[in-house]
Amino acid sequence: MKDNAIFIHAGEISHWAEKGAILVPSEVEAMQTLVKPIIPGGSASAKNVAYSLIQIALSSFEEGELEMVSIDPATPIVAVKNDEAFTCLHGIMLFWTNNGIKLYGHQDAKIGNLLKIAHRECTRWIRLDVK
Repeated sequence: MKDNAIFIHAGEISHWAEKGAILVPSEVEAMQTLVKPIIPGGSASAKNVAYSLIQIALSSFEEGELEMVSIDPATPIVAVKNDEAFTCLHGIMLFWTNNGIKLYGHQDAKIGNLLKIAHRECTRWIRLDVK
């Protein structure tokens, strides 16, 4: 296991997220759950890393520069950090590798909506910290 990194996998597909990840379950659309940032080392700047990740991802997605790796709806997307697993049964997992931003998503998830909701939530975190 790489030190201070997050292992992301969905079935046979996997990546290392060296800089961070955000789990966005589909339930956020109905306000039944929250976006979950997963940042290596749990640094004090975790909210800023999550905000940067979602800001770049949303912009790239809207410009057609971020492609989603489509995951079968029956396959969970899992992030493992320090032996703790974070599972997305339906939705998207956005993560930052040393080679750029990656997006795993279930085939029938509303990717654009989930990215916008995650962006709003991350923006709220930053605003609350500034006040």
